[in-house]
Amino acid sequence: MGSMCCETEVVDAPPVPPAPVKKVGPPTVKVVLLGGSAVGKTSLVRRYVENKFAKSHLATIGGAQACKDLILDGVKIKLELWDSAGDAKVENVVSAYLRDAAAVLVVYDVGNTATLEGAKKWLEVSRTRDPIVALVANKCEEQGAAGVEPGKRLAEEMKVTFRQVSAKAETGGVEEMFRDVITQVMIRRRQSET
Repeated sequence: MGSMCCETEVVDAPPVPPAPVKKVGPPTVKVVLLGGSAVGKTSLVRRYVENKFAKSHLATIGGAQACKDLILDGVKIKLELWDSAGDAKVENVVSAYLRDAAAVLVVYDVGNTATLEGAKKWLEVSRTRDPIVALVANKCEEQGAAGVEPGKRLAEEMKVTFRQVSAKAETGGVEEMFRDVITQVMIRRRQSET
């Protein structure tokens, strides 16, 4: 008997697309804080993540990141907080920070009108990617309600949410601000899924 030879025909077939990868773990919400130097962005992050306030700390160079897990409406969420340096030199890297940002908090110091003027520029930059945007008046323990009126007018003009907080005061509204913003993000995500 002779040997039987099998020939294999090679057919050019389209590649098989990879199966969709399902994310494992809790949903991630990226929140970026923008604003001028010394407006209190780092203090807001520290108050929210650690419930602490430091009267002084080193200026943020480039940027910093902090994470916090929380439960919102029975859903565990991983929160990524990106704290940008307030230096004008970092403006060119802000677009990288804003990539995949679900929310942007533009922070200004109620006692320093120049930081509110700078906040308008940060608001314009942040709105280019369609995240939830809020203008945050910080250091309200020093100026009280009278120091926030120009910020409220700017927020109205720019059609963004306005929040009045104090990172210094333990009951300064920081926790509520972050929860409200994250709630808005999750509502938007649910609406986009339907």
